[in-house]
Amino acid sequence: MIKKMTKLLKKRIPGYSLVEVSMVLLITGIITAGVLKGRSLINSARLDAVVSDIRSLQLAYSQYIDAYSSIPGNDKNISSFNQNVTAGKGDGIFCKEDAERVFSHLQGAGLIKIDDFSHPKAGNKYLIVEIDKHPYIKLDGLSEEQITLLKTKINSSLGRTEDVKCEKGSISVRIDQQD
Repeated sequence: MIKKMTKLLKKRIPGYSLVEVSMVLLITGIITAGVLKGRSLINSARLDAVVSDIRSLQLAYSQYIDAYSSIPGNDKNISSFNQNVTAGKGDGIFCKEDAERVFSHLQGAGLIKIDDFSHPKAGNKYLIVEIDKHPYIKLDGLSEEQITLLKTKINSSLGRTEDVKCEKGSISVRIDQQD
């Protein structure tokens, strides 16, 4: 009986050695880490594109005011140079109805293309909203991590603190200049 057991122990059993299993686990770990880092870089690039869009809207908004001495969305004279755009009240007070017209006024003046803002790189869609009589660009459909990173990116890109409002799943950034 002892001879039979000795023969069985000496017989090589097919399988993987500990070194081979360790190498497979190491390679799997490296690939997983690379994929996770890649996702992080892609998410960061998407948020950089969102910051760029916000800056573009802020610039276009300022250029409109400089060129037409009126608030985009509130301009009552826009129909005189673009028949396809609904005019605002022209009272100089930004309201909810004006917010709905900001994109069309900026496009009507040739400062933006609405299509450039129809599909953001992160979140669902850009909206112009009125908060305390000021225009804000709102982006919803964001994770809490994206909101935190986006807020940091927005404030660091200009070197000053922007007026940013955060709600569950959305961020709003003031478009017009601070008072």
